[in-house]
Amino acid sequence: MIKVQNLTKYYSEKVAINDLNFQINKGEVVGLLGLNGSGKTTTIRILSGFLIPNEGEVWIDELNSFTDPIEIKRKVGYLPETPPLYEDFTVSEYLDFVANLKGIKDVSSEIIRVCQKTNLAEVKDNYISHLSLGFRKRVGIAQAILGTPKIVIMDEPISGLDPRQIVEIRHLIKSLSAEHTVIISSHILSEVYLVCDRFLFLHEGKLVYDYSRSQLEVEMHKLSELHIGLRSTSKLACQAFLESISSESELNLLEETNDYYLFSVKPNNIDSYRQQLLLGLHTKDFQLELLKKEDLTLEQFFINRI
Repeated sequence: MIKVQNLTKYYSEKVAINDLNFQINKGEVVGLLGLNGSGKTTTIRILSGFLIPNEGEVWIDELNSFTDPIEIKRKVGYLPETPPLYEDFTVSEYLDFVANLKGIKDVSSEIIRVCQKTNLAEVKDNYISHLSLGFRKRVGIAQAILGTPKIVIMDEPISGLDPRQIVEIRHLIKSLSAEHTVIISSHILSEVYLVCDRFLFLHEGKLVYDYSRSQLEVEMHKLSELHIGLRSTSKLACQAFLESISSESELNLLEETNDYYLFSVKPNNIDSYRQQLLLGLHTKDFQLELLKKEDLTLEQFFINRI
């Protein structure tokens, strides 16, 4: 579906992206993730045909972005971070305008379809200037999916939304995967984690990680830790006991209150460590008051790896 080869883009002497290579298959929902300035937006703009790279190539449906730019644009729906909306249009008027630009034949039925898909039917006759930010984002998504493009690209689709609006847009993005290959660029990693099934991590213009959801969960599990709260008269005895279970595990004392000690442990195998801990406690004069697995957030994982 999408093939990126040796993609490089400069702004004067600054390298925005450097030798990117990846492929995206039909029907995937892919998160393009990274800190501000990592090259996400530049990559998105090249994929959508708004920028030309200095080096490298983009192939979409076996079409080359240099030799077939118009055909590629017909296959891509694009939502920039700030939706390109005309505030003195009603929603219907704006979608009619965009549909005619795209050369869609049955404009009326297509507007009805995308309004139903994006839950805009109730505001289709409202002026865009009167809409909340959440509805404006919906209008932006609606214009992107007019004509049912094979690929939908969204840059920061949940930026600036309140919690309720974020949930609504999250459900909408999930529903798009039935008909489109979806690429989402965002620095709000926790939200992207909930909707994507593949994750491309950019850092300083380079692709540093490419994980499927299952691969990412395995990698995050490796960095998870146990929080263990023990009540005992001896801190040293608690430390010695926990270290005896696995000398290779990273052990830290998080809290010390009277005779209560809270430790964090990063074992190579959490399940095995937990089992040995519970078995070993039968022979010790400790009282276990807390045993909790602390999973990493996607933000913590990303910062840990870069």
